[in-house]
Amino acid sequence: MTTRPNDLPDFTDPPLDEVVLGVQFDPIPGYSSLGAKDVWGLYADEFPKTRELQKLTPHFEIFGNQQRRLGPQIELSQSPLHSRFWFISNDDSHLIRIQDDRLLLNWRKRPNGILYPRFERISADFREYLQRLITFWNAGSTGQLKFNQIELTYINVIEVERY
Repeated sequence: MTTRPNDLPDFTDPPLDEVVLGVQFDPIPGYSSLGAKDVWGLYADEFPKTRELQKLTPHFEIFGNQQRRLGPQIELSQSPLHSRFWFISNDDSHLIRIQDDRLLLNWRKRPNGILYPRFERISADFREYLQRLITFWNAGSTGQLKFNQIELTYINVIEVERY
């Protein structure tokens, strides 16, 4: 684990509610919901609970004047719909979200969950979980993951007095 830099502030009660680290990659050829069970096996000891949800659509952040606003979209496809799976820790404070083109790790503030473990710990955990996935895919015949987007999101709850 990387040590925390001494010059960073350390709050005893940060307003942080959730942190997300993730990578998006080109869709894995041949990945299916059945294959998600094998992926869950990489994490099942730490994340024994599961949920199946609708897949997130790919997202690409474009900087400069190239940003475009998208309205409602309709997608037609001949291929089967893929799912997104949540692998959830016993205390619900951590979850891994996996689908055919994405791996995300969330830490969530929970009433009985662990305190915010700080970015350095979450980042080290994410790198370990990502390495497990890379090793798993490289061992199979699906080829290497080709990353096309990374994500770091902090969700803060800041209470504002209403007038």
